[in-house]
Parts: sequence; structure tokens; C-alpha cells
Amino acid sequence: VASNTWLFGGLLKLIALRKPRTAPLLRTTTAVTVLRSGSKKNLVPQVATAWLNHRVHPTEAGLADVLAYDRKVIGDKRVKIEYEPEGYDGWLPPAPVSSLSSAAFIALKQTIADCFEVPTAPLLMTGNTDTKHYWKLAKNIYRFTPVMMTLDDLKMFHGVNERITLENLSKLLQYYVALIERCDSS
Repeated sequence: VASNTWLFGGLLKLIALRKPRTAPLLRTTTAVTVLRSGSKKNLVPQVATAWLNHRVHPTEAGLADVLAYDRKVIGDKRVKIEYEPEGYDGWLPPAPVSSLSSAAFIALKQTIADCFEVPTAPLLMTGNTDTKHYWKLAKNIYRFTPVMMTLDDLKMFHGVNERITLENLSKLLQYYVALIERCDSS
């Protein structure tokens, strides 16, 4: 199915949009990260506050689109929607999309093939991570961790007992040594 997107593209999109791990490849995602209201079990809260975290897809036009969508989904004019304009939790536009033909990407791809004996398939990452600090310094930024993971391993990201296996730690070291040597010799 995946190798015949000309025929099954619509079906793949429907499937991907329903899965939490693949939906961010196609659209902006939203997570409610903090909810606050009430102080007693038997007292109706007078105020409720929610903080949302958006992973903004590069096809979004900007903050206005994200806030308009929030307003539409909430559908209640009494709800006040604001954003934090500065700081870690403030608005940050989607990260620039990096080239797949740059010397850096080719070096990554070749080193992955050498160390892991697998092909490289680019993937969109909508979480900005700390790359925002490098946008003005580098034209292409690639977020890649050279480890083999299972679907169960993905569940521990940003959670309890986040860890890496000794085997993956060793492979990670081998990869970075090979990448540095490859780039140093070019």
C-alpha cells in the first residue's frame, strides 16, 4: 500500500490521521497539558484554566490559524483564548524544512546505511526541540537519534523511566564516530 501512494494515498492519509504517532506528519496536533479549576469537591469552580501545547505543522500559515482552529473546536465565546508571547512556552513558528539533497543529509544517510544497514526515509518532526536556537546559524537542521527503537520504547519519551539500552548507547557512539570521520575526511 505504501509503495503505491498514487492509488492508496487517500487511504494512507485516513489511517495516518487516526494514529497518534502518525497524525503529526499530516496536521497540527494539540495536547492539553495543564488543567486547573476548583478547590473543593462540593463547590462549582468559578474559573477554569487550560494550557495547550500545539505541534504546528509546516503547512500552517501561522498563529492566527492555530488560534482560529482552537476557537472553532471550543465553540464557546465565553472562553478566552490567549497565547504566551515570549519564553519557552510561547508561540514558535514551525521549524524550517531541511533539504534532502544537502551534503549534510547525504553524510547522515550514508553513515546510517553503514552503521545500521537500513535505508533512510526522511520524516517530519513537528516538535521544535532545541533546534530553534540554531535556525539563524544553519540552513539545514536534522533531528536524528541513531538508536533502534520499538513502538513500546516510544511510549517512554518525556515520561517515567525514560532510558536507553546499553546496546543502543554503544551503537550511538559507533554512529557518531563514523559520522565525524566521514565529515572530517570530506
